[in-house]
Amino acid sequence: MANDRYVINTFSYIWQRPINDCVRHLADLGFREFEVLMAAPHLWPADFDAAARRKLSALVHQLGARFVSLNAGGFDNNLVSPAQDVRTFAQNYLRNVVDLAGDLAAPYIVMSPGIARPLLPTPKEWMLKWFRSAMENLARHAEDRNVKLLVENIPFAFLPRADDLMAALGDLPSERIGVIYDVANAVYIREDPIKGLKAVAPRLDLVHLSDTPLDTWRHDAVGRGVVPFERFGTALRELRYDGPVVLEIISTNPDDEIRESVQALGRLGWK
Repeated sequence: MANDRYVINTFSYIWQRPINDCVRHLADLGFREFEVLMAAPHLWPADFDAAARRKLSALVHQLGARFVSLNAGGFDNNLVSPAQDVRTFAQNYLRNVVDLAGDLAAPYIVMSPGIARPLLPTPKEWMLKWFRSAMENLARHAEDRNVKLLVENIPFAFLPRADDLMAALGDLPSERIGVIYDVANAVYIREDPIKGLKAVAPRLDLVHLSDTPLDTWRHDAVGRGVVPFERFGTALRELRYDGPVVLEIISTNPDDEIRESVQALGRLGWK
């Protein structure tokens, strides 16, 4: 894969570069497809008015680039909070992210299913009910903006495993709600990433790549942890996956570590 065949997640740049500067910088590095992490002051829907959206869209068009996804994160919103006003805020925030995606012609929203308390968590059946209700509402809004919601397997979320995530999605409309599978997240929670990938395959629209050890949850450069990239790449090819591949490297030295990851994947046979 050449540089311009990878989607670059902007997580590493949220404190360094506002989104317009970040897009120019990544384009200078040879990348043309981006996943933007929603974080103030990098990019936050409520702070980004219509004029700012038009300016950013024009810049992306000028660069011959595109936004593949907006990553809504999971720390500033929680769809399964036991507090109703928090759940309402989360849905309103995600609607705003959907609207921003529509304005920027980004087809996907990456989102968390919601966070459970680590000690004495809310009963799971309550969280599942709130999650499904929220997703039904959000799917209707996403359809109006021609955007698809992608739920991620996240260690701190209440549905960290592929099987549980797929069971929770159940019969929700697959044309509006899919899955983004993060291989480092799977490995960190000791899920076999090949089995997890196969479990989510019917709804798979996006893949996140980074590396991690087992003792600490990280999103390091490819080759610095224990993620089985060669096996994972083979599994993707066997599934005939042809969707976007996102490098979600989280580093204080992202330029070098993104380049390092591209080179490492090339050596491992990623095409």
